[in-house]
Amino acid sequence: MTAENSAGPGGPMLDIRGLSIRFKTDYGVLDVLDGVSMRVFPGEMTALVGESGCGKSVTIQSVMRLHDEKRQVVYDGEIFFKGRDVLKLTRSEMRAIRGGEIAMIFQDSFSSLDPIFRIEDQLLECVPEDAKRTQSGARDYAASMLERVGINEPYLRLRQYPFEMSGGMRQRVAIAMALSRGPSLLLADEPTTALDVTIQAQVMELIRELNRDLGMGVILVTHDLAVVSETCERALVMYLGQIVEEASVGDMLDRPAHPYTLGLVRSIPQLEGPKPERLYAIEGMVPLPGQITRGCRFAPRCRYALPRCCEETPELRPVQGSQSARCWRIGEF
Repeated sequence: MTAENSAGPGGPMLDIRGLSIRFKTDYGVLDVLDGVSMRVFPGEMTALVGESGCGKSVTIQSVMRLHDEKRQVVYDGEIFFKGRDVLKLTRSEMRAIRGGEIAMIFQDSFSSLDPIFRIEDQLLECVPEDAKRTQSGARDYAASMLERVGINEPYLRLRQYPFEMSGGMRQRVAIAMALSRGPSLLLADEPTTALDVTIQAQVMELIRELNRDLGMGVILVTHDLAVVSETCERALVMYLGQIVEEASVGDMLDRPAHPYTLGLVRSIPQLEGPKPERLYAIEGMVPLPGQITRGCRFAPRCRYALPRCCEETPELRPVQGSQSARCWRIGEF
């Protein structure tokens, strides 16, 4: 399929093909991503799940080319957005896309906002040019964005500083800033980190409502499969820089095809039925990029590993329907 065709009616708005990323460090060149491919369609919420250190944030940051391209990062592969490979765009062309057509919500709402400026000053920087013709028009637009994300008394909130708001309120402001120019793709990098459970649910419901109402494509980066089950249609599971499983959320939760996915699903606390004596946990920790071994990257932590798994690297293979997994023992566990 050509890039032009993939961006046409019914095609994906984002099409990542074989993306590999290497970081230049003081300790040498580290392979961070290895052949990552994924698609996001208009109006679809796609989850990117996995433990910390698996490459989820690196993947979505590469879509906006937020890495230090002069000194740190080397890209291989293609990232087509609406038929254009963003890795081949100039800096000025990327500036037109960032914040306009593609927007991002970061993990920490407090660090996303400047503590010494009022909310009004920061939100006005994101207001479209046609709304800036008058100062009152720009302010009214900023207030309307706060209302859209469920903030009461928006004109009062515009005069406040970030430290005068709760964590949930600051995250809503960050979402308002991300949506202010009507993006068609929203990248949400663990947007409920450090929020209490009630506020988490409110923020996720807000993102879901905006996804439905505005028809945005959304990539939700998270390690919380309970959130994924309530909000997303498709999920991609990442482990140590590779996609190890891709499936609809229902298939992933009901019939996980990769041992790592199975471990993530089993680690979800069960509120109904008999309670296990001990909550399931995947043994070990995600290794650093410089500690990658031969064969399957999950093999050192996998209870189903065979000798072959430690020698040969499996490819992503079809399982059934749209589900695929990177494992030598698909259907055996």
